[in-house]
Amino acid sequence: MARPILFAVLARYPTPEDLSSADLEELTTMLQPIGLHNIRAMRLIAMAKAWLAAPPSRERRYRKLHYPTKGCGTDIRPNEVLGPEDERVGWEIAHLPGMGAYALDSYRIFFRDTLRCVTLSKAVEPEWKRPGRVRRSTVFLTTQNALATQHSWQCLAPPRQQHDPNTTSQPHLSVM
Repeated sequence: MARPILFAVLARYPTPEDLSSADLEELTTMLQPIGLHNIRAMRLIAMAKAWLAAPPSRERRYRKLHYPTKGCGTDIRPNEVLGPEDERVGWEIAHLPGMGAYALDSYRIFFRDTLRCVTLSKAVEPEWKRPGRVRRSTVFLTTQNALATQHSWQCLAPPRQQHDPNTTSQPHLSVM
């Protein structure tokens, strides 16, 4: 039920700029079929504005209190920005409104290594597989079926093809 609505929202507001200036009433109406439409519409607009003010960057990380485990982030002040050399736990998208555990888990599974320009090889495991980093939450158990299915698939998947945007050649294999 949510996918068609997602695609409709993305078609209507294809960029953060478009979403940041969305009409709240129109966006609320679009989100109504999936519930919590008032708060979701406000958060999406706020997220787009925050994205424009400070887009995710591998140079900046922010705390998410008690993520991925209880106690994480307690050593970081609210709104403190962590640089790339800071070894404390922080997340490139944690400053965006609405970023809870599910959103952060999704980001880690699908995009974090790409943003950080991590080249996967036998010596480098994907972000979501790294020891001490995988969050054992309901997201990875079964209550969020789509994410749990994708995570399970990635755990079992053979090497995947990655497209090199700098060439026009066919995608090449890389080891996950």
